[in-house]
Amino acid sequence: MRRIPTEYKELGISIRRRRKALHLIQNDIADATGTSTSFVSQVERGKLKASDQFLWNLEKALELPEGTLFLKVGRLTMRFISTLKPQLDRTDRQLLDGLVDSLTDNQLRELIAYARFLKLQTQVRELSI
Repeated sequence: MRRIPTEYKELGISIRRRRKALHLIQNDIADATGTSTSFVSQVERGKLKASDQFLWNLEKALELPEGTLFLKVGRLTMRFISTLKPQLDRTDRQLLDGLVDSLTDNQLRELIAYARFLKLQTQVRELSI
């Protein structure tokens, strides 16, 4: 049996909390995401890793800002990553300078949140050794 990362279990709790706050049932989410109620239930219980497409559709169904659920599992959205691709031939300093100027406020917040997540993840790993 494959092990599901802890982030997905925490994601499931967040999804259930948000769904209930919006007074939605699992069937509403299944319809909005093109999945089954069983699938939604397994994601909410942290039994399955959600696909990118499901997370994308789920953000819309739960009225969340783009990238919110991806950050909860420590990933960036493909849309955000694609904004970085044209700049890969630049030096790190040039890239950082350009990022500040070219990113939207939401993208910059997403990048900062992801950097903080990575730093925290590294600190946790160091403590558990």
